[in-house]
Amino acid sequence: CGGFNDELDSTDTLRFYFDLTGTGSGFTVNDGSTASGGVDSVDLFYVSTHGGTTDANARLALWGDQQRVRSSEWRLGDNSDQVMIFSQYACATMKEDGHFMARWSNPFRGGVYIVTGSQDKVYDGLTTDETGEDYADDLQDGKSVKWAWFDGNGDWWADQDVAVYASGSSLANCRNRRDGITWQNAGSFTRLRDNNVARVCGAWIWDN
Repeated sequence: CGGFNDELDSTDTLRFYFDLTGTGSGFTVNDGSTASGGVDSVDLFYVSTHGGTTDANARLALWGDQQRVRSSEWRLGDNSDQVMIFSQYACATMKEDGHFMARWSNPFRGGVYIVTGSQDKVYDGLTTDETGEDYADDLQDGKSVKWAWFDGNGDWWADQDVAVYASGSSLANCRNRRDGITWQNAGSFTRLRDNNVARVCGAWIWDN
């Protein structure tokens, strides 16, 4: 997170930075004020923590023991500044096992454009310390969010199983958003909510 912040705030505005202490209400529709770190108070939200899944939820770990936030409680992009890009450096929150839409339909129906994460594992170690910085650098360079995520999280030592999913009004529109949204042009895409989200499409890398 520190590398992501240091790189991206050289060209863009850093609104908040917090350590996942507390109840996690910033991940729900009740995002609160900018100072309190609500997802929907920024255009791009980046989080680095432990992740996992159940059949019904993607889960991100908070600071406290056994404290989690759950995707069934999220409606991303439907409050305040309305987040467009939601990025998670966390394991398995985007696992594709037949339960993906059960976990992610509610967040996407809120209007978020594109979500990045992992369908299996990402790693924490000396060789992955710069992943946040590299992702931010690629975003600044105008790469698509998809390829900024794939390239920025590539690592010569650890196998990184990264994934990207986007919403669309049709399959063709979904693919265009998944492959074409950049940090610079994201605001030119249409926000889709509720029944206007006809498709969710993904791309991922299995690095076994």
